[in-house]
Amino acid sequence: MLWVQGRYEEGFRILEEIKAIAERLCDDERLAQIHYTFGWYHYDKLELDRALEHHQKCFNLCQRLGRLETMRRVYWGLGQSCRALSKDVSVRRSKAIEFHQEGLRLGEVAEPVHFYDVHNAHFLWLIYLFQLGDWATAMCYLERAEAMARRLPESLHMTLIMGWTRPLYRVDSMSIARRTAKRSYRRRHGHQRRHT
Repeated sequence: MLWVQGRYEEGFRILEEIKAIAERLCDDERLAQIHYTFGWYHYDKLELDRALEHHQKCFNLCQRLGRLETMRRVYWGLGQSCRALSKDVSVRRSKAIEFHQEGLRLGEVAEPVHFYDVHNAHFLWLIYLFQLGDWATAMCYLERAEAMARRLPESLHMTLIMGWTRPLYRVDSMSIARRTAKRSYRRRHGHQRRHT
């Protein structure tokens, strides 16, 4: 994770070294995790083609090993990087929805819940609200994200859901999200804001 600190070259070198070790040991489960991390690395550098390539390799390995349930965060990676699939925005959006939905489906029945399970629902909320203008579907995904977030440890739940609010104040995160979404939706569709 050195590249998070801006140390990209060092991070890449370490990833290459551990990838070579995993390949020599024929440790496909470890190799799948390394490809996922490579995908994240390239996504962070906005190299979406290479990010997608590594996430697809991760997916193929997990599928062969029967590990997609436990390594389901790969769907989040695929949903993030699949913009490299096509120049047609509708195609890219359709694939992103497909990947995030499958990750969400697996996450909702899994124990324990992972951070990325909530992110799949969150990105579906963003897509349906801000790109498709589908308020009802967007709010459905927001509620599913909230339900899963509440299954996380409280400290992580608070950080995730209330990350945009001052950490010293406990507030109703769902209400904030709904109000923010409603204001954006009304601006997008030219509705007059109600005053109560």
